[in-house]
Amino acid sequence: MTAAPIVWTETYSVGIRELDEAHRRLIDLVNVLLTSDGSGNLGMSVQDLLMQTLAHFAFEEAYLNSRYSPITSRHQAEHIRLFAELQVICQRLLKEDGRRLDEAMAAFLRHWMVSHIMAHDKRDSRIMAKAS
Repeated sequence: MTAAPIVWTETYSVGIRELDEAHRRLIDLVNVLLTSDGSGNLGMSVQDLLMQTLAHFAFEEAYLNSRYSPITSRHQAEHIRLFAELQVICQRLLKEDGRRLDEAMAAFLRHWMVSHIMAHDKRDSRIMAKAS
């Protein structure tokens, strides 16, 4: 099953260029999984998503730390939770060898990416911008 990709819109912008660019890259990586027909290298796609997610989270946390932001620990805790969720879904995808990207997994990937941006980064971007 292939699923519709996530389309970047300005609604997702947090107003910080570096973070928006990182979010676009993550969306592209999620889209590789969503639109996969199972013929590509699933393991590499999953590994890329996991590694880029870790790098992105580390960048955001360093960004906050460098500005002595009061939300750093809360944001970091959310990253830990989100990454654990992503690991579970990626392990499930690998276990199924990509043959069964079912609607629940596709919905989770879509929700995971959009909720990370909209519910957490967008909310905290005002504080991040002030901290600069």
